[in-house]
Amino acid sequence: MIRRLGLAALIASVLDMGANFLLWGLWKGISPVRICQVVASGLYGKAAFDGGYVTALAGLALEYVIVLGMAAGYHVMILLVPWTRRHWGVAVVAYGLFLYIVMNYAVVPLSAAGRPYPWPIVWDVKLAFNLFCHIVLVVLPFALILRRDASKR
Repeated sequence: MIRRLGLAALIASVLDMGANFLLWGLWKGISPVRICQVVASGLYGKAAFDGGYVTALAGLALEYVIVLGMAAGYHVMILLVPWTRRHWGVAVVAYGLFLYIVMNYAVVPLSAAGRPYPWPIVWDVKLAFNLFCHIVLVVLPFALILRRDASKR
């Protein structure tokens, strides 16, 4: 179980960061180092952007730790809530939406990055991309990798 949690988090982190590297790199010309520093800014604030590769690596590590926590939460959910095992597609979408809301309206605003997000939610490319990442690139790998643990119940 622990190995599958770690694997699920690793795959989801690679997919999520890879998608961000591609989108923001191609669309806005933002480097992967800068994207990792954005993640690190949750801990270090604006100082993350002055830390070079060190804070970029810290951002990658932080991404993994956050996604590992998300994977653990998903795992607990599928073990304790029986309908999530029967209707795993609905559970993936619901948990992905939940993660989006928690990350963007609680975690990030309360972090050292402290960027408040607008309310109400405005449908745009960024929102669509973030929802895609949370649902398809993060939570779907959890479901595919961790389902074996749930099927034993």
